[in-house]
Amino acid sequence: MAAEIKKAGKETIRRLKMAWGFLTVFPTDTGEYKEGDLSRASFFFPAVGAVIGAVNASLFYLLHFLTRDSLLSAFLVTFIWIFLTRGLHLDGLADSFDALFSGAGKERKQEILKDSHHGTFGVLGILFLVGAKVFLLQGIEKDPLLFLFLAPLLGRAAALQWGAFFHPFPRTKKGLGEEFVGRIPPFYFFFWLVVAGIMGFMLGGVETLLKIILVFAIIYPLGNRLSGIFGGLNGDLVGLGIELAEILILAGGRF
Repeated sequence: MAAEIKKAGKETIRRLKMAWGFLTVFPTDTGEYKEGDLSRASFFFPAVGAVIGAVNASLFYLLHFLTRDSLLSAFLVTFIWIFLTRGLHLDGLADSFDALFSGAGKERKQEILKDSHHGTFGVLGILFLVGAKVFLLQGIEKDPLLFLFLAPLLGRAAALQWGAFFHPFPRTKKGLGEEFVGRIPPFYFFFWLVVAGIMGFMLGGVETLLKIILVFAIIYPLGNRLSGIFGGLNGDLVGLGIELAEILILAGGRF
């Protein structure tokens, strides 16, 4: 019994380290990768998001205290935010924009998603997202630290939502996204939805709780629409969903 508990504990730590290494710029040694590891480690994605959010909030508070310049603070925090995640989700957003606005058919859109080179719409998408984050961050007057903390957490919870309720589009060669989409137990998402809701209510009241619920109420049909356009979802589209969920909760903080 003790040996089984010890083994389960080691596996839990391994999954947490895998989630941390996958979602941040800091590599971790988790041993040989096995099929299904990513979907199992995804339970900890929002926990990693919470750590990123705590760093963002602490940095914003420190910079604002030192400079009293909300625009500079917002810009620097956005830069660090991108650095901590090594631009992983921005890359997905760029690929998604290139495919979405290509005017091509479904199969061609899928091919564009697999292309690692970014086109005009991809670059514009990155500029839009970075600009939107800076704009929203510098304008949050009520509870900016709370919304900075919540944004990465909710973004990764949104990834669990899409991974649990949508399916990957068919490919001859599966990527990590295809090991994630359609393979997430719904419990993972609902667990973190409850956790985020409780935290939002305790720290920000009913208004913040309603904004959290609204984020997922918007993100779900968006994922459904994208799934229809592409014939399923992949890792790039999930990255787009993460970024949009973060933008939505930051917008909730500002407005």
